[in-house]
Amino acid sequence: MFSDCNMGWIIAIVFVYIPLMFGVYHLAKRYGRGCRSWVLGSLFISPIICIIVLSCLGKATEKIEEDIKQQQRKDIIILLISAFLTCGLYALLTIMKIINDETVKNSIFAISFIVFVFFLQFCL
Repeated sequence: MFSDCNMGWIIAIVFVYIPLMFGVYHLAKRYGRGCRSWVLGSLFISPIICIIVLSCLGKATEKIEEDIKQQQRKDIIILLISAFLTCGLYALLTIMKIINDETVKNSIFAISFIVFVFFLQFCL
């Protein structure tokens, strides 16, 4: 049904051209550009040229502002969690001053460390 020449073109399209078009889509999405228009442009021109042009253009102004707002939200969350953990650490140190048993101190410290790592994973 397919000759060897046609099969080579089909393999090239499936394994080279289509993944490059997905790359154009993800790059345009990451830079805040119109994804559909860049994919159509890569279909008619070349995905490699579109990737180069997108890289030269960089992020759109709206995308930069959105990234800044998102980073500010992350910073606020991290600040709130660090304040919460600092208060918890102060309470933990107060409890550890009262308790004389080393085994209990070590287990409380281990539990607080696990809770700290757990909170960090959710925030970052």
